[in-house]
Amino acid sequence: MDTMLSHNERKILEERCITLENALYNDSERRNMPGAATLSEEGRMYKFKEREKLRKMLVENKMHTDLNVFERDKVWKRIKEIERKVVPEMTPRRHLRGIKSGTGDKTHYEPDQNIVSRELKFDKTYGHLLAEWKYLQRKLYPDDPNASNIERLRNE
Repeated sequence: MDTMLSHNERKILEERCITLENALYNDSERRNMPGAATLSEEGRMYKFKEREKLRKMLVENKMHTDLNVFERDKVWKRIKEIERKVVPEMTPRRHLRGIKSGTGDKTHYEPDQNIVSRELKFDKTYGHLLAEWKYLQRKLYPDDPNASNIERLRNE
């Protein structure tokens, strides 16, 4: 699967690319002026290679706006399909809190071993679907840090 750049990360890379292009262009212009300071040949090559590396990153890493309407609709349908399979099998939040033990100030929650084994089995069975769901969520909403949080689907 491709890595995803958020809108902000992409914007920063584009601005850096423009800065490098301006530096290279200005250096070319100054070379025609007698006595003007110019970049060394190593400096020019470094800036040129960095610019090419940034361009390659921008081309290889799509962002959510690169999805057309039909692709977004297809991704959305797949997300809903995964949710229909996974959510009914998820352990409710109230069961994950554990069993209350102790008295007074020494009260604490101990995990129920049946719930722990159920969660391990759930992760083993649906782990690949959860990973796909998270990837698709990040693809649709790259700037939302909670978009790929599976816990927001869990029932109380």
